[in-house]
Amino acid sequence: MDVKQLIETLFYATFPLIGGLLVYIFNTSLKTLKDLEESVEKLNVNIAVIVEKTANHEKRIEKLEDKIS
Repeated sequence: MDVKQLIETLFYATFPLIGGLLVYIFNTSLKTLKDLEESVEKLNVNIAVIVEKTANHEKRIEKLEDKIS
């Protein structure tokens, strides 16, 4: 086996390693995006609850102000 053939064999042997690494990175990215999506959904629910509570507090304050005046 000459040097040229050895280099060519090593070069082609790296393709499966690079492919496996790319698949791993892609899967990790997908998991991260899924986790991020779930976190944003939870955050949206919590913000909606806070907005609703704030709206209710504003209504109660307006009623109390009406009673005072």
